Amino acid sequence: ELLMEDEPLLRAYTACIIANVAFLEVGQKRIMQAGGVPLIVRLLKQRDRKVQLHSSAAVQNLTYKNAKCCAAVLAEGGEKLLNKLLRHKSEDIQQFAAGALANLQLYRRGLEAEAA
Repeated sequence: ELLMEDEPLLRAYTACIIANVAFLEVGQKRIMQAGGVPLIVRLLKQRDRKVQLHSSAAVQNLTYKNAKCCAAVLAEGGEKLLNKLLRHKSEDIQQFAAGALANLQLYRRGLEAEAA
């Protein structure tokens, strides 16, 4: 619910908390179970810089060595949004987006290796 609030600062700080929780494998699992990935990916579209910063950090952490989170981010169109953020004026946002995209690329390589 907090990710859907009208107040951008509340959404940003909620995304920040999720980014920190997602640093842990158990946190990634809980966020997935709660249906948080689609909400975080949607926040990447927001114009507020703090919301973009913390949601891109959350996506980077969610996709770190977690195939289910990677699949969920891709299913929600997160890759396209992250690619747009690579051109953001904030270098921090660019770095988080690049990190998340790198995680998604590693996920794809893993899928290719399994299929071979």
